[in-house]
Amino acid sequence: SSIDDDDDDDDDDDDDSDDEVDKTKALVHPPHQPNPFLHTLPISPPTLSKSSSTTSKSQTSILSPSPPPSSLSSAVSSFADILVTGGKRQNEDAVIDHVLSHVNNVITVKSKNDKKADSDNPPDNLRDQGYFRNTVLVLLPTRGVALDYVNLLLSKADSNHGTPMESFALNYDRFEKEFGVDASEVEEAEVKKARSKGKQYMRFLGPYVNTDDDFKLGISLSPSFHDSISKIAKTGSSQTTKSSSFPIRLYSSFENSDIIVASPLGLKLLFEKDTDNIGPVLSSLNIVHIPYADIIYMQNWSMVNEVLALANMTPSSGPSSLSEIDFSRVYNWVLDREDIDNAKGNRLARQLIISSAFINAEISSTFSTNGLSLTGSYKTKLVTSSGAVSDVDVNVQQVFQRVQCDDFKMATKQKLDYFRHNVLKTILSRKSTNNLIYIPSYFDFIKVRNLLLKLEVPHVVVSEYARWSEIQRGRSRFFHGQKPIMLYTGRAHFFRRLRIRGVRNLTFFSLPQYPWVYSDIVNWVERGEGVGGEM
Repeated sequence: SSIDDDDDDDDDDDDDSDDEVDKTKALVHPPHQPNPFLHTLPISPPTLSKSSSTTSKSQTSILSPSPPPSSLSSAVSSFADILVTGGKRQNEDAVIDHVLSHVNNVITVKSKNDKKADSDNPPDNLRDQGYFRNTVLVLLPTRGVALDYVNLLLSKADSNHGTPMESFALNYDRFEKEFGVDASEVEEAEVKKARSKGKQYMRFLGPYVNTDDDFKLGISLSPSFHDSISKIAKTGSSQTTKSSSFPIRLYSSFENSDIIVASPLGLKLLFEKDTDNIGPVLSSLNIVHIPYADIIYMQNWSMVNEVLALANMTPSSGPSSLSEIDFSRVYNWVLDREDIDNAKGNRLARQLIISSAFINAEISSTFSTNGLSLTGSYKTKLVTSSGAVSDVDVNVQQVFQRVQCDDFKMATKQKLDYFRHNVLKTILSRKSTNNLIYIPSYFDFIKVRNLLLKLEVPHVVVSEYARWSEIQRGRSRFFHGQKPIMLYTGRAHFFRRLRIRGVRNLTFFSLPQYPWVYSDIVNWVERGEGVGGEM
């Protein structure tokens, strides 16, 4: 359905605002407790698998707690699990550098061992890989975001020399066409309307962004790809005649990929179609990067958990899953993983990096459940200098209320009871109109809506699943006072950025996920006639 809106909203809701970061709060979690198997499980498998024996220094770095890293980039390079929330998205460059360095190490070691294996006296122990080639998975929300991510990765591979990407990345023209948008087909009126919805909307959902959330892309790199790209830059040769001459190949098969960039939905549909794809994509991961967790959360976070639950598992038997695996080259700790830590051994050498504009229980739970790296985990919150309340421009009373809860399991029920007997009761007793109730969680929205239906309270609903005709009709009835209450969900505001007119009384059922949403919506209240409240 159409997402067009005839209202303008000039509020700046960009999560990458110009606010400077005052300080960084880091909660450092020490490495997991050692067990007898740890001395054979390296932090970076390709680096430490050159020899069957590890050095005492590498063993110490795994078995003994190390001091916290001095910077985010050093934490990334330590292969620790990292959760970064708030502030600007500042860690993407460091993570991509880390990904390229790791993949380069993997393919370099394997290339050298391939030569040893083909020699007259091959060594007995050349274990340098997992079940399949792919070691990095990047989960992204849309094709447009993936376009920016891959372009940054390619520019990093080129060491930012500005070499034309189509000259060293095979199938780049196809990639740009399928993941981008033809700017000539975008109408100026559409651009103007999207700009009125804020910078963040233009960046992630605007008309110049491909918002398709069903995609998967394999990327393979050749050994010494940095040097190969440098030679292409010096000679100016496009090398379009032979596909093997390209240092980087886009759209490589999953079995031959070093990096897979995909959406959670794309992988879910892929695995439902053919479970044999699970092994090549997920079984041998060393790095999982989720740089836009907040955007994916607005789509469907449960699919991220489904993908991570399948990651680093032994591939299922089948003609296309195990037939071409050279088990003589697979790490011993991968083959023996079921003997340790309740079948999670393979995940102990995997790094999980999550970046999000906000933190909530679901994202935190995913990190805690799947962040099992032996080198520990770090939670970092970037704190900006100003809060969202300072961006409220209208003169309204703002009342913040806390609901006491003795049992976390009963929190939702107790909050709903408080809303019914205190907030809703007051609204109904005053017989007031134009009451907007903002509900960030869709599950909370269902409970509140069912409560209003049970009590036969007239209301309208604007949710992410409502048709555009329903939204227009509901907004009109709310504005003219025909329906006293409107329920407005967090995802509806994120994807549509509507401006609801006629709001006189405003209630936040919970705090918004994005801080800018608070001031954005409070500023709708008509001057001098509204009371803002937060539960």
